Amino acid sequence: MVVPAVAVAELARAIDTTRPTASSGFAAPQPLALNTLANEVAASLSADGSSMILISDAMGGIAHIMRSERVGGDYQPVELLDPVLVGATGDETDPTLTPDGTAIVFVSNRVGGMGGYDVYYAERTCQ
Repeated sequence: MVVPAVAVAELARAIDTTRPTASSGFAAPQPLALNTLANEVAASLSADGSSMILISDAMGGIAHIMRSERVGGDYQPVELLDPVLVGATGDETDPTLTPDGTAIVFVSNRVGGMGGYDVYYAERTCQ
């Protein structure tokens, strides 16, 4: 099969426009004020950027799902997302909110699963 020169030129232009440029790159990363001496990992933003969910082991060394609300452009200190989600005997990780924020999917090695790390889903019961 012979590809027409016009198609090759269009492809080359498309590839060239997807390369990062100085004006489209990221700024140097900066630590957020919500960081503590504990481990904060697996951060995820809500669809509108008003809150961040993440994992922190600040509560007794067990990894729990925490949240930080954005106020005036800055994320605030983390707090427990919801006591119902706490697995007192295991760690949670990889929290992801649905785009509308009405449910969360996460992974946990809590007691009651199939063994090891299992996937959990929880819907919000109130706003």
